[in-house]
Amino acid sequence: PPTTSTTSRPVGLCFVRQGKLVPVTAAMESPVELTDVVDALVTPPAEVDGSLRSAVGQPRLVEDARLVGGVARVDLVPAVARLGSEEQLLAIGQLVCSLTSQPGVGPVSFTLDGTPIDVPRGD
Repeated sequence: PPTTSTTSRPVGLCFVRQGKLVPVTAAMESPVELTDVVDALVTPPAEVDGSLRSAVGQPRLVEDARLVGGVARVDLVPAVARLGSEEQLLAIGQLVCSLTSQPGVGPVSFTLDGTPIDVPRGD
């Protein structure tokens, strides 16, 4: 019987440690879609030392993520408004850091229920 082979590639992800973003590399099966990257952000990789956490995982803050003309378009869920400003900043930073490390991704834009929104920035 025919076999299907899968290949994996290293993917840059960002998680949170002591209030700061920390880049890590994880192996993911190719092809890697933006939704796969967002899914990988829910829980830090087990092989990391255990001090990392996700700001986008609980509650899950992303409804959808797709690449349109080099722009990562991320649709957030209303629960993002219930986060404190520091946690919002970490969640947005974690998404931007992880998504922009993917091939072909330039800027990241955010929507809430399909409506473009401004997001907190570190600067």
